[in-house]
Formats: sequence, structure tokens, C-alpha cells
Amino acid sequence: MQKVALATVVHALAAIAPSGSDCSKLYLADGRILPDPRQVRSLVIALARHFAVDIAALRQRCRSILYCRNYTPLPLAPDLVLVPLALAPAVPRLGYVNFAQVVGILPADDGCIIQLQAGQLPCYQGLVSVRARMQQAELVLTKLGYTDRDRELKHKLELLRALLEQF
Repeated sequence: MQKVALATVVHALAAIAPSGSDCSKLYLADGRILPDPRQVRSLVIALARHFAVDIAALRQRCRSILYCRNYTPLPLAPDLVLVPLALAPAVPRLGYVNFAQVVGILPADDGCIIQLQAGQLPCYQGLVSVRARMQQAELVLTKLGYTDRDRELKHKLELLRALLEQF
């Protein structure tokens, strides 16, 4: 199994889920699932390195915003906010979902189902706690000032795409 070049898939990343004890699965926005030999933690560190973000300082800042210590969302970029959730039924359970790719959350027997833009992902955590984590991610985005700038940028990109389609 080859390592996935994160620079090529970083803007299409929908989720990182554990797959066994020492490997992971990358869920992409186009529906593809790519296996990776690295653990989830190593992938998150590699993503932070890609964005030149000090992950320890980012976690500390998010902790001070949310007044909680564990399971804080990691806003690496305006379109890549990693929300920690239980994405596997056995240890290791912790994976990350990109907040920008989440469309909805549905209840299920053993947790909930996270609806992504390109599919669904089972989550082994309660519906209420998943919604609370999504609200925390939105709060962090708001406090860090990403939301207004992100909306403006998306609007400009949509206008640019519409202009390019005309030609």
C-alpha cells in the first residue's frame, strides 16, 4: 500500500477514518475512498505540515475558544476544518470529518450516519454529541473570522466559474 500524496487530495478531503490498527481510509469529495498505510494521527500531522500550521498552537487556541480540552475541531483552512468523531466500531475509533463537506446527520441504531456531499459515513457516536461537535466547529470558524471571508471567496469563485463557462 502506497502513501497518498496529500497535496493532491487536500482540497477534496471529506473524512479520515481508521481502517484497522495501523492504516487509514481517506474519503474524498468525489466519492473515492483511498487507503493509506499511515495512522489517522500521522495524517493529521502531515495535513498541518502541508498548511504550515503549528498543530499544538492551533489546538491550544481552539481550546481557549471552546473552553474544552478534548476533541476540539482543527481549522487547518477555511474549507478544511477537521472534526474528531468515532468513525470505527473498535479501537482505534477516532477519525476526522471535514466540516465543510457535511450535508446532514441522520440517526442510526448504533450511532448516526453523517451525510457528506458525495456519500455517507457511519459514525459510532450519539447524534446529540455529533451535532454538538459540528456546532463547536462552526463556533471556531466564526471566532477565527473564517466564515465571512470564506463566503466572499466562494461567491467570487462561483462568479469566475460562471464567466469561464461562457467562453
